Amino acid sequence: MPVNTIIALESAEEGLEYIFSSMDNPSAIPDIILLDIKMPKVDGFEFLERFEKFPPSVKVLSTIYMLSSSIDPYDINKALKSKYVHDFIEKPLTKEKIEKLLPKL
Repeated sequence: MPVNTIIALESAEEGLEYIFSSMDNPSAIPDIILLDIKMPKVDGFEFLERFEKFPPSVKVLSTIYMLSSSIDPYDINKALKSKYVHDFIEKPLTKEKIEKLLPKL
């Protein structure tokens, strides 16, 4: 699966703002979101809580993968219990891990 555009944002807040501002242009909504658990201000779990508030027509457009260097079973289980998280990826994120994601889409 070719990747046409990669959008790198610095925070969960920026990601939420990007999605919100793109709601009128569904093609701009990311196909894949790589979401870190540990981030300043808004962590990955709070991102998911806020993502829940988007309309269903927006939420179905993105596949979310939760990333973390944490191997804490609590974090992993909490991430995988979310109906929006498709998988948990342990950091570091490598080319091989990314390549494994693409066939799942």
